[in-house]
Amino acid sequence: VRLAGGRVGRRVGDLLVLEPGSAAYGVTAALPPPPRRYALDLGAPSEEAIDVRIATPAGWRPETLPEPVEVDGPDLSARCSWSFEDGVLTYRRETTMPSREVPPERYARFRDAARQVNGADTRAVVLVHE
Repeated sequence: VRLAGGRVGRRVGDLLVLEPGSAAYGVTAALPPPPRRYALDLGAPSEEAIDVRIATPAGWRPETLPEPVEVDGPDLSARCSWSFEDGVLTYRRETTMPSREVPPERYARFRDAARQVNGADTRAVVLVHE
């Protein structure tokens, strides 16, 4: 899927605040805290690769880039990273959910991993003018 346009950030004073991962929507909806009595139904096993590229205005650069996020577990594995080259801010996420359901004893670990990935999807990058 290729999307163009839309709102990916906002200007705050002398800064641009971009949220490139907002196009990714997270890996799951908000999940209630453990304990869980029954297995969590994830539907069909899935793999997802997201590559969001934002061409920034000339003369703007990231103040800093977020640290990469990596999670590995039996029900969710993900790699999230940010880069900036030639005026283009890029957010990449690769996610694998090989299970159809998460048993109650693995739910807390799955929920923590999903929250980390969802957090990466909402992480802002602040751009400053050079």
